Amino acid sequence: MNRDNTSKNFRIADLHVWPNRLAIEVGGVEQKVEPRVMEILVFLASSQPSTVSRESLREALWDAHVSDDAIHRAIWKLRRALGPRPDLLETVAKRGYRLTAPVEWCTDDEDLVRPLANSRQNKGVRVLALLGILSVLLVAWSLVNHDARKPLDVKDPRFDFEPVTSLPGYETQPDLHAQSRRVVFTNFQKEGDSPNQWDLWTRTLDDGRPQRMTATAAHEMSPALSPSGAKVAFVRMQGDDCGFGIVHVATGIEQPLDLDCGAKRDPSDCCRAVGWHSEDRLLVTRREVPTGPIRIYEVELSADGVVAMHSISDPPSQFEGDVDFARSRDGRRLAVVRRRSLEAGDLYVLDLETGVSRQVTTGNYPISGVTWSEDDQDLIFGWRRTGESVLWQVPANGGVPQPTRTIGMNASNPVARGDELIYEEWKSEINIWMLDLDGSSAHPEVQSTLWDWSGSPSPDGTLLAFLSNREGSQEVWLRAGAEHYPLTTLDGRIASGPVWRPDGGAIAVAVVGTQSIDIATVEVNSKAVRWVVTDASDERDPRYSANGGELYFSSNRTGDWEAYSASLETGMVERWTTIGAVAARPAHDGLGIWFVGGDSRGLWRQEAADSEATLILGGFNPIAPTEWTVNREPDRDGEVIYFNHLTDSGAMWMSRLDPKTGEIENLVRLDDGSTIGELYPGNLWVNALGTRALVGSVDQSHSDLWLRKGMARESNDR
Repeated sequence: MNRDNTSKNFRIADLHVWPNRLAIEVGGVEQKVEPRVMEILVFLASSQPSTVSRESLREALWDAHVSDDAIHRAIWKLRRALGPRPDLLETVAKRGYRLTAPVEWCTDDEDLVRPLANSRQNKGVRVLALLGILSVLLVAWSLVNHDARKPLDVKDPRFDFEPVTSLPGYETQPDLHAQSRRVVFTNFQKEGDSPNQWDLWTRTLDDGRPQRMTATAAHEMSPALSPSGAKVAFVRMQGDDCGFGIVHVATGIEQPLDLDCGAKRDPSDCCRAVGWHSEDRLLVTRREVPTGPIRIYEVELSADGVVAMHSISDPPSQFEGDVDFARSRDGRRLAVVRRRSLEAGDLYVLDLETGVSRQVTTGNYPISGVTWSEDDQDLIFGWRRTGESVLWQVPANGGVPQPTRTIGMNASNPVARGDELIYEEWKSEINIWMLDLDGSSAHPEVQSTLWDWSGSPSPDGTLLAFLSNREGSQEVWLRAGAEHYPLTTLDGRIASGPVWRPDGGAIAVAVVGTQSIDIATVEVNSKAVRWVVTDASDERDPRYSANGGELYFSSNRTGDWEAYSASLETGMVERWTTIGAVAARPAHDGLGIWFVGGDSRGLWRQEAADSEATLILGGFNPIAPTEWTVNREPDRDGEVIYFNHLTDSGAMWMSRLDPKTGEIENLVRLDDGSTIGELYPGNLWVNALGTRALVGSVDQSHSDLWLRKGMARESNDR
């Protein structure tokens, strides 16, 4: 980098830049940018036309330990600042970033079109003043980013973040004892085709290094520290056996405990939550009978094992049950994750004195972990409302959930003690793969070091739309030949999409806001955004009708998920289903819809909004609501359904269903490691001939634990 240029004004095409003023003008509009964003722009300008790697940016502008996430967020902010000229900043795959137009530097005695001052006489005084302001801003910025223990960008200066673990593999399911500041967690590593080994580990936050607590042939998981911090209860799985154990922290000696997980529906069915009511009483999840729901039990202990046990929760019989919980600080309530199905559910608060439960969240989304704030007023939980898991906070007595502060894109399993919160952060490389459905070949179609998924080619095949967080936020990107560029700047997480209008002129997506998930369309040429459905409910999985005049989607506006349509001409919304629908697909002939729903979780067909639905296949259950599609192929009589699912044996396949005959043909196995890494759910696309498909693949992943300080301050500011 040419340091002589760091304070000079310059032009890039129609972009005017004043580094000392932290100002950019493009399209006649001037805006201020953060000091770090300006530093990146100046660095790129000084390096033009060369490509600048992330490592070069890290060494020149950041602490050496800063992660790629901080750089991606700063690049995303710079791209947003470029307004209508995002094309001036190019992402070069696997290499870095560069400016696409020549840079014109101003000499010391000249200025840009808009002068820094109204006269030459006042110019020096104003420049000195601006330099003083800039120095203050840069000092403040450096203080925020100085501590080597906080290597990532901090979204709120009231909160400090520190890494807790960095072991190989996956650290997950943490628990924290407030007085001793001891952390226990599960670690497992996945190496090739060898089986995972889950073990318990521990460390103290002040000066301890991680140490293994268990090293048996079984899997130990879900550790929970007793109120004194002297013991750890956990779940142990070995083969088809599943039970609970207790180990003493100081000695590593296990306490006798003859307690299993209860009845099972199948060999993989194991209740995996354990906690403490007091030093001699456990709380565990068990299934009493194979056909019944999972309940929470209180278990009285002695030195010799279990003395007595009774259930304290009573979920509806048609539910999967109460699969996780957290006890309030005062011991009077339980926050309960109550699932309707194997994956999705809602939060409830159970009053332990009266036995009455209150529903806190709605929408039936996957939840991964829950904890209480220090004052027992709020619940913090991992919620896959946005597609990936994000930490949310909601008043325990009910209210509007709000995203809470974390670092990274995928956080879950929080545990709060005092003003500290520990959670697990997953890092993944997700790519889009093209599969030949005869099983002959598979290759990556879109790759980066971050997340690329939900690939969808345009109707004419010239563009590929996909979701990506490669510039920080989750946006729709387009690939045209070898070029990749963002289509949207919606400033929010995209819950589902992208889906093309039949003429290829627009794309529909569902976007997560702070209050609801709404449906929007984006014109491909102008990038104009139109909000089609915006109300207090959540809408997901939009699909264009055959003529492009309507959008079909799912909504929970009645409390349950149902299928609806919205006219793009009038905006009128019409309800289609009444038996439950988590996903709907319009028929290719324009007459009716296919949908997944009903009590049987089956595949249904419905001809009109006021007609009855016909069950086509009971038990039709894709791996995710969006993981199926309807095709009309030239050599087949009628429509066919492609879907990714688990078979009765537990294998994951992409399969084809002939609705007329009910015949299911398994095409490509997705979980044996020979085709893709690990399926990442998104839109399933299959070409018109039924010969190729696009899927998301998790090609690399690991997880670490992070500590956030400032829990109490956030609760008090709500």
